Amino acid sequence: RDWSSDVCSSDLVGRVVTRVDIDEYREVAGVKIPSKWTTSWLSGRSVFALTDVQANAQIPAARFARQPQ
Repeated sequence: RDWSSDVCSSDLVGRVVTRVDIDEYREVAGVKIPSKWTTSWLSGRSVFALTDVQANAQIPAARFARQPQ
């Protein structure tokens, strides 16, 4: 584990602690960014992993358009 942080919040059951562990830094365009992080809380855990990162990638404006209702 390269970095870790605990975040506390209040819930109906009381104080809830969520831990975020950041691992596996990769260099992208000269900048190291975390490519994996794990979020742990009272009743579970989620792991997030990036498989591809592009610096300054071109994104079409249509991608941000609101979807018709």
